Amino acid sequence: MTFCTHSSSPRLLRGVLLAGLALPVMAQGSTQIKTDNSSIKFGFLFQPQYESVGSPTKDGDSQNFFLRRTRFLIGGTLGSDFEYFFETESANMGKSAADGSKTAATMVVQDAVITWKANDAFKVDTGLILIPFAHNSNQSAASLLSWDYFSYSFSQNAAFATNVGRDLGVQFRGLIAKQFEYRLGAFQGKRAAEQTATATPPNGLVQSRNAMRIAGRLQYNVFDAETGMFYAGSYAGSKKILSFGVGYDKQDDYTGTAYDVFFDWPLANKDVVTCQVNHVQYDGGTWISLPKQSGTSAEAGYRFSALKFSPIVRWEKKTFDVHTATNLDETRIGGGLAFWLKGNNANVKIFYNQIKPENVVVGTALTKQHSYNQLNVQLQYFIF
Repeated sequence: MTFCTHSSSPRLLRGVLLAGLALPVMAQGSTQIKTDNSSIKFGFLFQPQYESVGSPTKDGDSQNFFLRRTRFLIGGTLGSDFEYFFETESANMGKSAADGSKTAATMVVQDAVITWKANDAFKVDTGLILIPFAHNSNQSAASLLSWDYFSYSFSQNAAFATNVGRDLGVQFRGLIAKQFEYRLGAFQGKRAAEQTATATPPNGLVQSRNAMRIAGRLQYNVFDAETGMFYAGSYAGSKKILSFGVGYDKQDDYTGTAYDVFFDWPLANKDVVTCQVNHVQYDGGTWISLPKQSGTSAEAGYRFSALKFSPIVRWEKKTFDVHTATNLDETRIGGGLAFWLKGNNANVKIFYNQIKPENVVVGTALTKQHSYNQLNVQLQYFIF
């Protein structure tokens, strides 16, 4: 087990926390313009972060100050039946790579969605959309309970070359009888390469001839419904939530499945109990480079409303179907504190995790990876 013991680390952490508490708190409103039949509003998400993280194969701890997320948001309505949402992203700005170089400030389009709404039971989204899958992977990054998403919510992302679970396509969603929510869409996914002509028929094949990626999600809300395009990691006492969800993601012989339970309950003293469990399974088959695996993640927190802070614990487990020197099962155990200075508009989160790879014999050799630690201190400023 390794952990950063450099004498400057405690001073750095104290400096990060004090700087966050000293900065002015953002207002909870948003900049909005309305006309007779349309509206537009603007916002941003800003997450400065300090991280100290070890390695399963090397000694020492990497330390970084960086911007975990920098986003600019635009949303609004056109009449009573059209909505739109657009968001940019510059992720991990300034974080160092293995060669010491730092991630450049490059903005990308994160979300670009137009929604037509017939009623609450039938909506159509088109554009760059978050794939309907697990509850955690459909949450807003601005309203997470802890400092980031579960470790395995987007394991398929790199293989599909998509941006944090988004894909281009069309999605149908709605709420039936105020309790059943459905999301079903067809998306770009991975496109097949062209094949050149051969001496015998067929006379070559065009690119992108394969079927679209199909993904869907069903959720049953026992009490209050989650009605937005993005779920929240906690509703801070504004709703009584107990939901059960399943998700499915399919293209060619790749499959992904998700099962989740989400509980977010306000108490009489305005405190809030939040618990969430997500279980995901992936099998890339021959279509994408993703070994067959499963991941289970759970977190729980208690929000002391009067004190504006939450102790939070998290446990995660990843299991591979076939082990190799790099594909090892792992367990992550951690916890931390969230200080809700102004709820999701301004907060400070301090989290520690221990990651333990489970060494196994691969062939005739024993893998040699060791446990390591991760410490994150994150500030968040959000307005929309």
